[in-house]
Amino acid sequence: MKGQPRPEAISRAIAATFLSVGCTSHPLRQKEFATPAQFRLVSDRVSFRTSDAVTIVARWIPAAQPPRGTVILAHGIGTNSSAMLRRAAWVHDIGYNALAVDLRAHGRSGGRFPSLGYQEADDLRAAVAWAQQHGAAEPIILFGFSYGAVATLHAAMTAGVSGVIADAPIAGHREMMDRTIDQALRDPTLGWGTRLWLRFVRLPGVTQMSKLAYHLITGVKTSPDVVDARVAVRQIQNLPILFIARAQDEIAVPSDVRALYDATPSRDKTLVVFDNCTHETLGQSTDQYREAVVRFLSTQWHQNGNSTPKHDD
Repeated sequence: MKGQPRPEAISRAIAATFLSVGCTSHPLRQKEFATPAQFRLVSDRVSFRTSDAVTIVARWIPAAQPPRGTVILAHGIGTNSSAMLRRAAWVHDIGYNALAVDLRAHGRSGGRFPSLGYQEADDLRAAVAWAQQHGAAEPIILFGFSYGAVATLHAAMTAGVSGVIADAPIAGHREMMDRTIDQALRDPTLGWGTRLWLRFVRLPGVTQMSKLAYHLITGVKTSPDVVDARVAVRQIQNLPILFIARAQDEIAVPSDVRALYDATPSRDKTLVVFDNCTHETLGQSTDQYREAVVRFLSTQWHQNGNSTPKHDD
């Protein structure tokens, strides 16, 4: 039903408020949303360290044939790498290695505090370094969803990165928190305790106090002029980039994604908007979404590689 949040929306709203007050964890950070076997994938767990000494765990899914490149995948807030396995299967099908990362404070990775993609960019930089050190095939492409997409935008200009796919990138922290809370509060089944908490964090002064507390605890500034995706995209030049927006997305609203697209100086950029999709769901646009991703990977670096095998899931 339109306007009725899915459980993922409520989860993300809680995650956003946890972020706003510097909480150390999220209840769904280790839940398995899918398994490699569901997509006929074989994966190994690998780990590496970031520049700020956080241990990051990822799923390495090597191509079944001579690889055409490597795609590094970054999930949304409150989930983990298992939520990106469907996308990993799509890129694996056309001959790419996939490296699906558990971003800090999610999944099996270390770190107590998420940011909103700004610090997580270090996780992706470390993933790029791991791929290069282990001889992973180039080009290396970053592929992120939601706050993972923000991380890809911040990490886009990392040496060795050849392209970016940013699906539903969130423009800023304030927008995310306000919109996720609004969406969750429309759910009539939301418990009174959660409802009270969500209203509390919107009181005047709470956000500013929480930002100060977060900075004192983590050393990370969350001011918009540092962490917002609007800042990140201004640095992206001479890099192929695909922006994906969803017409019914109430979190990363299409106008925000278009504004990020417009602000990106790279001339090699594409914006695709899918109808009848929310932030959490693709619905009947799943095939078109997959085809857009495959087309981007195929036409940018492999002109003849445009097959789009399908799964029986």
